[in-house]
Amino acid sequence: MTFEHPASQATTAFHQKALAFNNVTLSYIARGAPLDHLLDRIAGGFSQTYPTRSLAVFLFDASARRMRVGAAPCMAPPHVQHIETLEVDAPDTPQFWALFQAVASIHGATVAEMLPLRSFAGDVAGILVVCGAPGAADDGLHADPAYRQTVGAAVSMAMLSIERSLAPDHIRPPIETAGPSHERMALAIEGSGTGIWDRNAVTGEIYYSRGWKAILGYEDWELSNHIEDAYKRVHPDDLAYVQETIRKHFQARSDTYVVEHRILCRDGSYKWISSRGKVVARDSEGNALRMIGTTTDITEVKQLTDKLRKSSELLADLTSEIPGMGFQ
Repeated sequence: MTFEHPASQATTAFHQKALAFNNVTLSYIARGAPLDHLLDRIAGGFSQTYPTRSLAVFLFDASARRMRVGAAPCMAPPHVQHIETLEVDAPDTPQFWALFQAVASIHGATVAEMLPLRSFAGDVAGILVVCGAPGAADDGLHADPAYRQTVGAAVSMAMLSIERSLAPDHIRPPIETAGPSHERMALAIEGSGTGIWDRNAVTGEIYYSRGWKAILGYEDWELSNHIEDAYKRVHPDDLAYVQETIRKHFQARSDTYVVEHRILCRDGSYKWISSRGKVVARDSEGNALRMIGTTTDITEVKQLTDKLRKSSELLADLTSEIPGMGFQ
């Protein structure tokens, strides 16, 4: 019998809770939930995980040269109003960061981090700000891997939320208010042997849900998010077919992306999977920006189908040797 170290148990529990929260948030983004709801959820979830820190998101209005609050649940209203009065040429410059910190000090806040939020086209769409408790000593959180992962996830989800809100109406699904029913749906998907994936078609990065990784035998924190590594897991005999199918969908030559292929598992074996997806955001020229989909393990179905085919072939061979007997 083996015993897991308490610290390891705590790390595992942290990752499981974080992945569950991120999966549900991604499901809300995919269904077109309102931007303010999504940003409030991201900010609130971060503060629950790290009570000594608060997170805020400000959107950049380039035409007005102003910052507009997206979500700042822990920031004092006068502080928010002061930020919205600032004249901003570009929010990703040292000059603006120094100005932002100066405003924070006026209102008794301490800025721990400030990160630009860039759209898929590379434009600065806003900033994500993490504030510490006023007058608090450096707690060293910035060097903690789990904290850095949480900040990175918040940045990624905020960027996806903003990008989705900027998508033209004709490529956006009808807006649905996120609620308990959607959360149950996302959790049901995760528990049904189906995994969720979310691909940035510009950078090639892919986010895999916990359920997706479990299909291949991986833990939550394993696997890279690079498309090159994803293609290495596809069976060599199926790779060309998979790449050509996704290329056609990126070029809008198909309504959806649907493939069945073999994929390499953690233990070195191959499984049959069925993946279905759809491009949910394109730029003004029609180029794919983002794609979301699901993957299901169909290994048992394939095995049963193969057995049925072999049985049918055997029966056909036997009946063909019996004069006057036909087989359907």
